[in-house]
Amino acid sequence: MTAERMFSVLLLVAAACTRPSWNEIAAGAQPRQGTVAIVGALSLLPPVEQQSAGSSPVVMVGAARDRMYGVFTTDLSRPFGPDLWEDQSAHYSVYLPFEGAFFIEIPRGHARLYLRGVVVMTNRGRTGIETPIQITIQPQDEIAYIGHVVVQRTAPQSTQVKEDEQAARQAAQQMGHSVLTTRPWAVRLARPLEPGSYPSPSTKPLEPVPLQAVPRPR
Repeated sequence: MTAERMFSVLLLVAAACTRPSWNEIAAGAQPRQGTVAIVGALSLLPPVEQQSAGSSPVVMVGAARDRMYGVFTTDLSRPFGPDLWEDQSAHYSVYLPFEGAFFIEIPRGHARLYLRGVVVMTNRGRTGIETPIQITIQPQDEIAYIGHVVVQRTAPQSTQVKEDEQAARQAAQQMGHSVLTTRPWAVRLARPLEPGSYPSPSTKPLEPVPLQAVPRPR
């Protein structure tokens, strides 16, 4: 493969989304002072394909290689879409794994949040998937378990939240978060939002937004 060809398939996906507002909890670490740990899991059915057949191959770099960009808001005033993703003043964000358990920390003071959706880097561009759920946190919570969010993307589309704290604790042990299992978890199951209760850009799937390509060498 020539250098020119290599550059033609490589995208600067790190520039597609800015640095997230919030952090994943590092393996073995406690949530930092002034934060609340949020434990849960997320499954997209079917999963998003980063490399879709019929589109040019792309080498994923940076955190986008194995993470999704989770978009959170404190209200439901704006629809989920590029206008929201790209406006850093309108949302909070954190990297989430493509599948399964996640362990993140958020600043104290948020009593209610909405996980509006995730943005995934693919070889077709940035693809957004709505995951409309409400998360409620109590002031005394140190670790809040919000459940396993399952988003069915094909008809009939649906969002469900399942309680499986035991599986989350097992995942914590396997992923190096055993320190979290030594502290009490408050069960605060997320609530899926009813269709029509939040603004949506359309009833059609969100179209991929092209990524920024690396300029070819001259």
